[in-house]
Amino acid sequence: MAKDPEDRRTGFARLEREILNSGAFMDLTKMGILVLLHFISLTNWKTEVHGKRKVTFKTNPDEIKMSFDKAESKGFSRSSFNRGLTEIIEHGFFRIKQHGSGLQKDPNIYAWTDEWKKWGT
Repeated sequence: MAKDPEDRRTGFARLEREILNSGAFMDLTKMGILVLLHFISLTNWKTEVHGKRKVTFKTNPDEIKMSFDKAESKGFSRSSFNRGLTEIIEHGFFRIKQHGSGLQKDPNIYAWTDEWKKWGT
């Protein structure tokens, strides 16, 4: 079986301070936080210089691929992953952009949203 390219990623995952300090993040359970951190680790970032400023942005904000099989290979049980996934969607961090085919082992594709900024309002 071929290795997943995601397993060879190095470096770090970027957790934005605005997310960390948000009410939506503070309301997550431990499993919600673990699933969110895993999704964050699948996010690619790029920094560009604009004049004297550095601007960092997501390069794949609507292309986060994840399947239940992949979650299991990362140590999540299906039920725990499902609970955490439901939480991060309900809290407005992600939405399902495209449903995969469970029978075909196609992953769902998720997209970042900013709805978490409205949590509790």
